[in-house]
This record gives sequence, C-alpha cells and structure tokens, in this order.
Amino acid sequence: MYCVKCGSRNTGDARFCLKCGAPFAGLSVWENEQVAVRRRTEILNGVAWLCSQFDTQCDAYSELRMLQNELTSLQRLQRQAWPTIAIILLFIPLFAIVTSIPADIMIIKPDYLAITILVALPGVLTSVIVVIQRLKRKKRIPLVRSRISEIYQGIYKHYLTVPNNPFAFEYSDPYTLRALYEILRLGKADSVKEAINVLEMSNYQSAMLNMQGQILEESKAAKDAAITAAVFAGVAATRR
Repeated sequence: MYCVKCGSRNTGDARFCLKCGAPFAGLSVWENEQVAVRRRTEILNGVAWLCSQFDTQCDAYSELRMLQNELTSLQRLQRQAWPTIAIILLFIPLFAIVTSIPADIMIIKPDYLAITILVALPGVLTSVIVVIQRLKRKKRIPLVRSRISEIYQGIYKHYLTVPNNPFAFEYSDPYTLRALYEILRLGKADSVKEAINVLEMSNYQSAMLNMQGQILEESKAAKDAAITAAVFAGVAATRR
C-alpha cells in the first residue's frame, strides 16, 4: 500500500510509512491506496502544469545553448597562439629578403621590387585576415557574454513569477521538467524528491558510461600503438 502523506510504497501490514513515518491507523489498505493514488495524481498534474508554464522558455534556452557554444568556440580560438607565431615566422624571412636587396637595385631594377611584392603579398594578406578575425572575435565575445547574461536574467525572472513551484531553479528548465514528469508518470518515483533522485542517478550513470567509453577508446589506442611499436621493433631486430 501507499502512504497518504508522501505517496511511498509500503508493505500491506505496515502501520507506519517506512519513509516518512506517517501512521496508517484509521484507514484500510484499499483506502490508503486510493488516497495515495490521488496524491500521486495531484503531484503529476502539478508537474504537468509547471511544464506548461516553462514551455514558453524553450526558445530562450535554445538561444542560450547556442550562445554558450559560440562563446566557448570564440574563447578557444582566441587562446590559440599559432596565428601570431605563424605571422612572425613568415615575416622574418621576408624582412631578411627585403633588407638584403640594396635600395639602389630596387630603384634601378623594378623587377626586384615586383618579385618582392609578389612574394610578400600572400603573407601580408594572410596576416591581415588573421588580425581582422582576432579583432572581430575580441569584439564579439563581450556582446555574447552580455546577451547570455540578459537571457539568464529573463529566465530567472520568469522562474520567480511561477507560483507553487517545488523545484529549485536548476530543475526548472522545460527539458528537466519534462524528464521529471515522465519519471512520475511511469511510476519510477512516488514524490517530487524521489523523481529528482532518479533523474540525478540517471545523469550520473550516463556520465559514467561516457567516461568508461572514453577509457576503453584510450586503452584501445594505447594497445594499438604498443602493437605497432612491437612490430617495428621486431622488424628492426630482424634486419640486424
């Protein structure tokens, strides 16, 4: 039978709820189950109503995810040092070539000047493009951060306007609420707290499976590298 107070499942001869300790005295097993069913139905209807209230935020969360991915990409590109190093390494030989040609030869023989310009032009254009892209990213990053902050503030303001919400802010996005609704609807949990625990356990198991997959891939790559090294070592020993 089910507890009237928390909706948890108990044995048929229990006098107190094994989870919350509420007494079962005064009601039969059937009556207790009916009350518990009504309690779970109320919880399910409440979560469904919350889903309808937060479904309007789907576009905001989609934009937020897109902006966060863009910000991560921009910051990763800005941290890369190879464009600056490539520009320096490119201009060192060009500068050496230009400075090695006397100025009077440049004036007397325009072919030298034309060849120098043709050689230097691709490097100069590449450098200009790299610098322009870095400046654009530098200008774009504060704009993306500002927009992310605006979306977060709008989402949080909407969260505060929804009454009777038993969920914390981190569980009040439309996708998490839908997942919690499905957990309750399928009977995997009898209360809001249990539904959150089931969701957290599911997320933890998914993260562990992903980590195990990465470990297996890395171990397979290491095994393949060891086999390749052993083969080459065997070939080298045979040749000796």
